[in-house]
Amino acid sequence: MKRDPNRLRRWDAVIRRIPTDREWIGAEVGVWVGATARRVLAQRPKVTWLMIDAWTAPHPKSTYALSPDTIAKNEQPYFENCFHKTLTAVRSFGARAVIHRLWSQEAVAEIEDGSLDCAFVDAEHTYEGVTRDIALWLPKVKPGGWIGGHDYRAPRFPGVQRAVDEAFGTIESDIDRTWFYYIGGKI
Repeated sequence: MKRDPNRLRRWDAVIRRIPTDREWIGAEVGVWVGATARRVLAQRPKVTWLMIDAWTAPHPKSTYALSPDTIAKNEQPYFENCFHKTLTAVRSFGARAVIHRLWSQEAVAEIEDGSLDCAFVDAEHTYEGVTRDIALWLPKVKPGGWIGGHDYRAPRFPGVQRAVDEAFGTIESDIDRTWFYYIGGKI
């Protein structure tokens, strides 16, 4: 199936929430091949983008491996290829592209509370994974920033919506099944 090049995607929803007139630090939890990171960095030259992903095959008995997410079914060579695609995608952005090749729960320890303007959660598409990532990354976002993610209301991933709804109640949903929650009021 060929994708429509004019269709708005998750990165479009993210980019329009990032101002053009000031420095901005964002984190993407679950990077895959760097498509969102590349577009954010290209369209927002004042952004520093932290990319958090282990690029490691999940343990076979983990909730992620047992989920309906087809990416989780791959073996380590696939994840190595995704990592190298990400490196290629963001190489030209230099120090503004910061890679943390760690699991979410490991990388969060390297980020100071209240230091991010946004966090975009698109890693483990399970109730457990999204609940964990919201709890981990929400304290890292400063007042006036936002936390968001992908695959909200996606029929294959009902755990995503359940976790988001339980955490926030009311969120802003947008194109390509994205969701956003503003900390301390909309920016």
